Amino acid sequence: MPRFSYLSFCGGLVLWAMLGVAGMGAAPALAADEAGESAGGSAEAKGHGFHSYFINREVESDNIDMFPRWVGMLERYKGEAHTLDTICGGQLYSACKLKEWKEFLEGLRDESLMDQIDAIDHFINQYPYIDDIVNWGFDNYWETPYEFQRKSGNCKDYAIAKFMSLRALGVSNSLMRVVVVQDLNLGGIIHAVLVVFVDGKAYILDNQIKQVIPALSVYHYVPIYSINEQHWWRHFMLH
Repeated sequence: MPRFSYLSFCGGLVLWAMLGVAGMGAAPALAADEAGESAGGSAEAKGHGFHSYFINREVESDNIDMFPRWVGMLERYKGEAHTLDTICGGQLYSACKLKEWKEFLEGLRDESLMDQIDAIDHFINQYPYIDDIVNWGFDNYWETPYEFQRKSGNCKDYAIAKFMSLRALGVSNSLMRVVVVQDLNLGGIIHAVLVVFVDGKAYILDNQIKQVIPALSVYHYVPIYSINEQHWWRHFMLH
């Protein structure tokens, strides 16, 4: 049976799956991770000598249905996005589908990926931080970008809004993950950020940090799990 723990999340609660949950990568996947450190962290670290918790092993699973709040957010987004098909076309992700952000995103169309993530991070971070309990009357609601536009949100909602904005510019799902971390600077509270891979290097987009920074320059976040539209990863520390 799955084992779960409740953790404090941006002032609320998150339910996360622990090692051994049903549907997670089986022994061969774990063995593969044990044979070498996870992609994105180890090679980079050897060149820079950083001691970051983003250097870790990970186990991958394609069973994102374990995370109904994330999946529910994706489904709600699809539902609202498709109501704009007659105006914007049938493509699921486009600047037009993000309504009031259309002009801003279209202006980034020809920029480099690094410039796009810098601009989107700054733009989204200007929205005020608002707890779930204020917006929704309960904790741990995962907002679509449309809901974020209307109500703003908390840490995971900033990460989702940035993820969806980059998808609207054509950035591949495979280059991004929403990462749930433990923030050691704030007594172990659970936090969420977006990680984007640019030329094989991981960068963090964080509502608590004013600029985009390399993941390996961050020492106070301990990754717990990460997720995108197709996969999720459980992270294991090397030390």
